[in-house]
Amino acid sequence: MSTSRPAPDAARATAVAQDIGRDPGVSKHLPQLGIQANWRAASPREVESEILEPMEEVLHGLPGLQVMEANAFNGCAYIGLQFSLG
Repeated sequence: MSTSRPAPDAARATAVAQDIGRDPGVSKHLPQLGIQANWRAASPREVESEILEPMEEVLHGLPGLQVMEANAFNGCAYIGLQFSLG
C-alpha cells in the first residue's frame, strides 16, 4: 500500500514494561511488555502493514516469548508480550 505520509518514526514508539512475575505472591503471572506506537491520522490497515507487521517479525524471535497480541487502531498500534519465567 502506498501513502503520501512518511513512515512512522521509531522514536515515537513508547514501551512500558511490567515485571509482575518476580513477586512470589503473584507467581501465576508472566512478565509482560506493552508497546504502543502512534502514527497520527493513519488508518488501522496502514498501522497494521507499516507498524505492526514489521514489529511482529522482529519481536517474534525474542527469547522466552510465550504470547504476542497485536491490535491496530486509527493512528495507533499496540503489541502485548508475555514471557516465560526464568
